[in-house]
Amino acid sequence: MRENLLGESLSLEPFQEVVGTLHAVIKNDTCIKLTFTCTREIELPAFAVSYKKLQPLIGSKIGILNVDDKFFVREI
Repeated sequence: MRENLLGESLSLEPFQEVVGTLHAVIKNDTCIKLTFTCTREIELPAFAVSYKKLQPLIGSKIGILNVDDKFFVREI
């Protein structure tokens, strides 16, 4: 995982997965930010995952896997 210099958000490298309870989803023009139990923000490209698919998962334990810039979300 890459961390920006301020230590605020993480980006998933290919074949990495984040697992945790999803607490919030925020969308802007360039990315979707997800807040997990660890209170870290994960940035995904805006096209990576449907915002509507993520909204109902807030409060759920989920995994997000990056496979060659295709992102897969699963509820655990």
